[in-house]
Amino acid sequence: MREHLSAFWLYTLSVRCDRQPCGGDWEKADVIREAMRRLRLTDADKPTVLMVGDRKYDVLGAQECGLACVGVEFFGYAAPGELAEAGVYNIMAKVIYMEIGEKLWL
Repeated sequence: MREHLSAFWLYTLSVRCDRQPCGGDWEKADVIREAMRRLRLTDADKPTVLMVGDRKYDVLGAQECGLACVGVEFFGYAAPGELAEAGVYNIMAKVIYMEIGEKLWL
């Protein structure tokens, strides 16, 4: 689990929509699919994957890929109500720590 959390976080940061690393016009769902491909995650792994996002585009991309998504409000990027309106699974307002000792932005 720790490897997947760290790796997915790394890939979602390195495969950014605004820089379009692989060329073309990428949507958030394309970025998520590419991260999952690089991690060799399949449809069977989707129940174990959690997208963390700070804008509605993250939520909508996760939904398109069949993933759960929690929203984070402490960065201040989303307008009030944006994450809830997009249908986010849950909204977190502060950083928490998991038992594995990883700092997660949830």
